[in-house]
Amino acid sequence: MAVSKITKTIIHPCPTEWMGQSQSTAKAGVSTYNGPAKLLTWWYTDQASRGKNCVRVVPVDSKEAECPTEAGCVAVELDPQKYPLHALDLWGCAYGPEHIEVQCGPSSDPNPAIADPNHFTEVFDLESFYYDTTTNQWSTPEFSNDNISPDGTGEEPSFGWAQVRKNRNAMLISCDSRVSGTDIPDELKQPWIDYRQKLRDLPADWAGIGTVTRLIVWPKEPDAGNTSYGPLAAADEAVPDSVKIQPDGHMAAPDPTKY
Repeated sequence: MAVSKITKTIIHPCPTEWMGQSQSTAKAGVSTYNGPAKLLTWWYTDQASRGKNCVRVVPVDSKEAECPTEAGCVAVELDPQKYPLHALDLWGCAYGPEHIEVQCGPSSDPNPAIADPNHFTEVFDLESFYYDTTTNQWSTPEFSNDNISPDGTGEEPSFGWAQVRKNRNAMLISCDSRVSGTDIPDELKQPWIDYRQKLRDLPADWAGIGTVTRLIVWPKEPDAGNTSYGPLAAADEAVPDSVKIQPDGHMAAPDPTKY
């Protein structure tokens, strides 16, 4: 059985900043859906106890769609023309995010490479896409977020400086034995001494990024070889050189018309 497919370009809103909740009036994201013309989705009837995750999704005109509905589930048809963002989430984007090199941090360290903040998978909380079996309606998508710490510091729990220092201190403790042993030759100790100094200097070295601590490129352990501890591995795509850190410490997003 031939499955009917469509390709649809979708322009979607973006927040004013990464993980922000205010919609920008100056930029938008562009994504492409390339998939079945109609989707058949399965959802738990009792979402309160079993969750709102999609149980199964298949093309509506495929043989898989002829299978009986699982017990405790309801089958719901999804029209990508009417709910394109839900289709992007449940079936997938045609293209992943481009990675962008951001010029920041110590000149001796590599620049971080991060996913395009205007890409669909960066903009939206992917768990906010579901069919509500109580109201029998598709959900309203929400922007990705990292809730502000309740301790009053204004820092975000996953990316704030408090978390950076916590991780840094744990890394220092984990390698104490590399420099404290009296039977360890100096030539083996020195790389670890240098590594530990980089960890101690990290808050000062990266202070210029403001609150955007996800940009930090962490130093590699001497035994790590080619393992990268930056925010993301470098991409093969060409990287625009127009992305900078703004005076307020936030990353200036790339021109959405480029995509």
